[in-house]
Amino acid sequence: MPADAPAGSDSARLGAALQQAFNANSVSVGKGGRYLADFAVSFRDAEGGLTTSTAVADEKSIDWQARPRDGRVFDGCKAQRMRATLVLFDQQSGAMVYRGEGEATDCSFSDEAMDEVAMALVADALGKFGG
Repeated sequence: MPADAPAGSDSARLGAALQQAFNANSVSVGKGGRYLADFAVSFRDAEGGLTTSTAVADEKSIDWQARPRDGRVFDGCKAQRMRATLVLFDQQSGAMVYRGEGEATDCSFSDEAMDEVAMALVADALGKFGG
């Protein structure tokens, strides 16, 4: 997995959480393996949604990839949504063998929140790919 993110950055924190999640599932992480893992992380206002729908007649017909979050009275903050993507490539063929996404919504993202998303992504990858 990439190691070029600045220390303490969200990308570095997610990278460390993914490495721990792989290790916790008895998957060794290091150079020279058959598979290459890469990831991305982004943050956005949780009140906005993501869709690929265009020119829809009404809101009920929108095909949401991530539904907008209703404001929460007791949040005490403007909630953010973290979206993490994990991809695995076969280094011999170059083929992408897995792509998964995970999301979490919170006021601030602790290391524990990063760990939860990383564990979910790795569990999904291992369940679908069996790597």
